[in-house]
Amino acid sequence: MGKLSRRERERVERRTDILDAAERIFTDKGFASTTMDEVATAAEFGKGTLYLYFKNKDELYVATCLRTLERLVERYEAVAGTDDNGAETLRALGHAYVDFARDNREQFRLGMSWLLSDFAIDPETDNYDTYRSLIQRLFGISVAAMERGKRDGSIRDDLDTQRFALQTWGGTLGMLLLSINREEVMRRLQRDVDFDDLVLSFIDLMVDGIKREPNR
Repeated sequence: MGKLSRRERERVERRTDILDAAERIFTDKGFASTTMDEVATAAEFGKGTLYLYFKNKDELYVATCLRTLERLVERYEAVAGTDDNGAETLRALGHAYVDFARDNREQFRLGMSWLLSDFAIDPETDNYDTYRSLIQRLFGISVAAMERGKRDGSIRDDLDTQRFALQTWGGTLGMLLLSINREEVMRRLQRDVDFDDLVLSFIDLMVDGIKREPNR
């Protein structure tokens, strides 16, 4: 790729400013309550300028999520590219997911907000197919690690990998929600909990539960 012209650099910078502002507003107010006017104001652009980059709020939301998903996929692919057996690769993927969510707390909450609301992105939205393919890629990397584990003998060969991948994702999300909202959880439980260990040990428990017994 050649060097960007000044106009192209300015366009990239404007787009980044808009996405940064959208992340803040979406996180603070939620997708449903956010307006394009508010995003334009936060980015310090006119509404007309905003619409030059994004046609509507759905497209803006997808674009914010893509930035996070692309980085998470890169991290997953790096983990999956090691020489570890399938079980240990799956464990490392789970730990990488938790670390990423902690390092990118607000982006994680924004990306998962669709699970806690009744809004649905229009499937005709620009880049929606890319957004969906990245999610499927993450899921596929976990499934591939389990299938590798079946072949190398580290994971039970009777495991339904597609089903377990979904169970693992759902369970880990639940643990992360507890960890991210630990202050409110503690107010209700009124007891000491090591949330960092809670999430990681949950992943270890799930992975150890599907490992093949040595005598098999």
